[in-house]
Amino acid sequence: VCVIATLWLKRSRTAARRSATDARSQVVGAWTDVLERLVEFGVEAPGQRTIEELVDDGGQVAAPLTGLFRPVSRALYDDQAMSESDAEQAWRARDRFVRATRRSAPLHRRAAWAVDPRPLFGSGVLERRHDGRRATSSRSRRDHRRDGVKQ
Repeated sequence: VCVIATLWLKRSRTAARRSATDARSQVVGAWTDVLERLVEFGVEAPGQRTIEELVDDGGQVAAPLTGLFRPVSRALYDDQAMSESDAEQAWRARDRFVRATRRSAPLHRRAAWAVDPRPLFGSGVLERRHDGRRATSSRSRRDHRRDGVKQ
């Protein structure tokens, strides 16, 4: 029962992110989904690293993440409106990344990833700042507080 519930919840969350009402939420949803997949794949603290660092560390399998640079940066740090093409670009990059990663892994590993419940339990990969905008990671909030910067 737990395995079925995990599969259903993970697919439901991805579907909800993909069909969010606005482009910014869709882009952030694609990025959050990638970060959760990275947790499943065993990457330590993906939410505390930049896309560039993840691509450098992940090699060819992570290359599709380069398609997330522009839309994710705009979604997290720019107040201008985002277009549907930004959301489509982000989700295409996410889908290419997931396919490439799964292709490079043996069947038993892919099965373990599919039922890994860690992303369902407060991954904290993206948190809201006090002003309602998104922070890139839980670490960024702590660092800002420690450094005396109010968010």
